Amino acid sequence: MIAEQDKLLSQRIQQSLRRLSIGGNLRGFYYLAYAVELTVLDPFRVQFITKGLYPAIARRYSVSISSVERAIRTALNISWNRGGKEALNQMTGRHLIERLSAAEFIDLFADYIRKNE
Repeated sequence: MIAEQDKLLSQRIQQSLRRLSIGGNLRGFYYLAYAVELTVLDPFRVQFITKGLYPAIARRYSVSISSVERAIRTALNISWNRGGKEALNQMTGRHLIERLSAAEFIDLFADYIRKNE
């Protein structure tokens, strides 16, 4: 039952990331999906993004922490520049003027996923 719930959560996160013009062809897509999943399960993880969240992602995917950070930043830039901004505005109920930092994005996106379960 738990594994099924985890799978459904992962699918919902990935579908929502695609709505933001973040495609599965980007490494950052999978890193973001895992970061959001961890944050949905434990909202305090986002407070320690560089000391806890990025290292956990790096371990899971056997890459460096800087690679995780760079890939997530790239995915967020692509989303912002390819029309994901409007979908993010709808999801968060806010009008965003500036691109969010990775921590802000993960926090807002995880909150959206939690509220729309």
